[in-house]
Amino acid sequence: MKSVAGAVSFLITAAAYGCAAVCALVIVLKPVLPHRIGLWLGPAHTLTLGYWDGEIVNSQLYGISLRHDPVNFVIGTLGPASGPVRDLAGSHIYAIATLAGVAFFAVATLFGRWVISKLSLRKSRGSLNTATSVNTRYAR
Repeated sequence: MKSVAGAVSFLITAAAYGCAAVCALVIVLKPVLPHRIGLWLGPAHTLTLGYWDGEIVNSQLYGISLRHDPVNFVIGTLGPASGPVRDLAGSHIYAIATLAGVAFFAVATLFGRWVISKLSLRKSRGSLNTATSVNTRYAR
């Protein structure tokens, strides 16, 4: 049972660190590709933080994608977008990506530490007197 819980917690933690990495890439790449990096709203109310390839028809959006109907959360792409795409954040993307990246990183770290503390093996530690008596027995 612990191995299943460990595997699931690893996937959750890796996804959260992946989201933090996407936010860091957005911050670094926005000055280099200002018209391609942003917070994009696509057709079917798809919200993506990341890269847009610039195509009008069958465009691809890469990054952290959210869609509400049906509910999807993807690190990568949800597939081609067949419609107009517009940037929602503009120059505010730096603050949004920074706050989201710090939040994802903090949640991943705290969740990972919590899972490790819950799944770790509890070793019984003897008292200081027990350890002293064992050591004096072997002393010459």
